Amino acid sequence: MGHHSLEGHVIPQVRRLARSTYQDAEADYLCAHSNALDRPKVMEMIKGEQPRVLVVANIPVPGWKDQLRPFNAAVAIFQIFRSRFNRYVYRINGDFPTEDYEIISTCRCWDIHRFLKIDAPTQLGIKRGEIITLYHEAGAMDWQRVDTADAVFLHALRDHPLQKGLLYQIVRQGDGTLAIQVSTKKK
Repeated sequence: MGHHSLEGHVIPQVRRLARSTYQDAEADYLCAHSNALDRPKVMEMIKGEQPRVLVVANIPVPGWKDQLRPFNAAVAIFQIFRSRFNRYVYRINGDFPTEDYEIISTCRCWDIHRFLKIDAPTQLGIKRGEIITLYHEAGAMDWQRVDTADAVFLHALRDHPLQKGLLYQIVRQGDGTLAIQVSTKKK
């Protein structure tokens, strides 16, 4: 709520959430409290990059966005209005995704040659050991999924032109194929 204290209420919550890491215990807790969650999918999700914090407020508050920037938090404003005909109208402003294509995950070349560390493996659509084709400006590349206890990787079945130190994104194109490209997002 926009009337909440930034220093006394909002920042402490955002700080706690931004610094949190989600592991087996958190997945177990979430699944125990919701029958709608699929534990294997939740477990796969937490192997990826930790989520970014989204602060949703009911009114725009000057200064919040600047004060929350150190936590990499996004700020969205969701307002509800009622018309004179007793109909509800919603207005949404602030930070929200704007890409024209679906980003499946960000990833980066790993320390071990020919491995990509996947930040959000849930949407890849393949299981451990399965092979996926990613299209790149240099051509089609086949990758095999490799799972460890706390991460998911793609292992290139042959050499690739991707460079260490760059952030990449795997995107679903309009025809359903997956492509890999340099990310426009910051690391």
